This record gives sequence, C-alpha cells and structure tokens, in this order.
Amino acid sequence: AFSKLTSIAEGNADLDSNGMVKDLYKSNQQVLATIRTAFDRAEKAGDQATMDLCNQRTAAHEKAAWMLKSSLPAAQRSKLAA
Repeated sequence: AFSKLTSIAEGNADLDSNGMVKDLYKSNQQVLATIRTAFDRAEKAGDQATMDLCNQRTAAHEKAAWMLKSSLPAAQRSKLAA
C-alpha cells in the first residue's frame, strides 16, 4: 500500500556501497522537495504547527543529506546536485 503512495523508488541491491549512498542521497533530496511543498502550503494556510514540523524535518533531512554526501569520494560528491 505504501509503495503506491510514494515517489521514491525501492533501493537497488545490485549497487555497490557508494551507489547505494548516492541513491539514498537522491531519495533524501526528493523528501526535502516534498517537505518544502508542504511548508509552502502550510504557510499559505497559516498553519504554524505544520510549518514548525516541516522546519524540524528539513533540518534533519539536510543533515542526513550532508552526511551521506560527505561519505562519498570527492569525485562522486562533485557529480551530485546540491
């Protein structure tokens, strides 16, 4: 049921460890985009509680993205979008 609701694909078990980290990074970026959309909608509705939740989740996912990206070799990091 959840797989029908998500925009994030299942992981690829055939990837090497760096490929898996890149895949996680890209999925994390998709989550951040969704959170930003939710924040914008909450802001338009004046929903401060949801805006606060979105801010907290954004901080957590940005930290995770930074950690994932920094664990890759420099050559692979430079190929990833900010």
